[in-house]
Amino acid sequence: MAIYAEFEEKNEVHFKFLESEPNPYVNVTYERNSTATGTVVFSNRALEKFKTFLFLDNHLTLNLNDVVRFITYRFTQDISPEKTNDEFGFLESIPFQEPLEGEKVTIYCDALGRNPPPVRVERDGMPISDTSDVYIASSRSTLWSISYVTYLHASKEIEGNYTCVTDDKSREVFPLYSIELKPKVRWDLNNLMYAGNVSDEGKYLVLEGSEGLDVSCSTFDNDTVVVFDKVQRTNLTKWTERLEVWIPGPSQEFEPYSMWHISCTATDKNGENTFELYL
Repeated sequence: MAIYAEFEEKNEVHFKFLESEPNPYVNVTYERNSTATGTVVFSNRALEKFKTFLFLDNHLTLNLNDVVRFITYRFTQDISPEKTNDEFGFLESIPFQEPLEGEKVTIYCDALGRNPPPVRVERDGMPISDTSDVYIASSRSTLWSISYVTYLHASKEIEGNYTCVTDDKSREVFPLYSIELKPKVRWDLNNLMYAGNVSDEGKYLVLEGSEGLDVSCSTFDNDTVVVFDKVQRTNLTKWTERLEVWIPGPSQEFEPYSMWHISCTATDKNGENTFELYL
């Protein structure tokens, strides 16, 4: 179970799972027998805070372990103590992971409320056209208005600032996020590879990007160029590749020895990404 509510930002709706642990706002209890039930008790403090915009979301997921892996049943209720007709808000935008060339990318635009207007996704203030490589879908009910755009293969052309816009006379605009194609650091793989090579001798750096992926590093203080001991390239798709380099540990001339601070820039045909590392 979860709630949708307007916390601080007016017209921005936040989603929060309801936990069983007690807190000053909500008390939740669950019973799982032949029928799963949940009881939610809101404090007066919570009802006062969210009195004009509070929605309860119930969902049940059944694992099928078949061609269809699971099915989710969902039911949303308007439980606001005070209701204003036609009031709605845009769902908070989730920080977007930078896509790589060729990846499938979907941008969601969601509005929740009482008879919310139609919405659509725009890029740089302009409508997006439905083509063979771009799929656009939308749906609308008395509580939800949803639209999303899926790019089957990310390319330089999808870069821009994305917004969620009401498709009516008011044309309310809600910012989502920006998309930019550039190399990305695989911090998860860095940590995984480093776990098996823990020493003061150096560290792995793993990057992914488009054709021509390369990286250069230098010490943060005196711009001494770092020379990599090992370099390995692996093709991931017809658009992307992975670059693994071994950064040797600092020699005695660098201080402090255990916290060598370096600045790196990864580049490919689409852009560049600058970041910092500590050895």
